[in-house]
Amino acid sequence: MRHVQSSPELNFIVDGLSATVTQSDITALFSSCGRVRAVEIVSDADGLPLGVARVTMATKEEAGFAMQAFHRCRFRDHTLLLFEDTTNTTMNRKEDPWNRRLQQQP
Repeated sequence: MRHVQSSPELNFIVDGLSATVTQSDITALFSSCGRVRAVEIVSDADGLPLGVARVTMATKEEAGFAMQAFHRCRFRDHTLLLFEDTTNTTMNRKEDPWNRRLQQQP
């Protein structure tokens, strides 16, 4: 039996989430596109959610499919925006949507 090697996992950012969305809600949403490895909901210093989450899918293909399927879709009366997580690349941090969202908070 030949082993098919999949691409390494890939993180993406989900912006526009309702403050009431849980990790389980996000996992259920994106599991329709593949294997969700991790979900991290970003909170402020007081523990209040910022409407942003980082999702890790098992492969780049699954993450790409999720980003195409759910970018600009409506979820609980909010429009989701999905971006590839570029925090591990050489992109200028000021151009990174993850950091830009966090910098907007007081």
